Amino acid sequence: MFKNTLSKFTALATPPDTELNPSALPSNISGFQEAMALAKTLRDAGKTKIDIARAIYPLIALESKEVVHLALMEGCLLTEKGAVTYRYNLLREFKKS
Repeated sequence: MFKNTLSKFTALATPPDTELNPSALPSNISGFQEAMALAKTLRDAGKTKIDIARAIYPLIALESKEVVHLALMEGCLLTEKGAVTYRYNLLREFKKS
């Protein structure tokens, strides 16, 4: 059959002394959790990804861009590149209004 070329990479683990980037942690944890709960509710209601993003962006707008990307990826089920694009478009949209 086929040889699994990824099997040698699954045994790798992150070193225990690895530090998290402080900008990747939300400064307002309750706002981040509220945004994730709202995103889940809207997903269950059948809303589109952009509708969910527009709803949660005001809750996470003051966070670092890494946190906003993470929230969009988890909340809207976007890829990393999609989250970057959505953040850019939302930032432009909210600056206009």
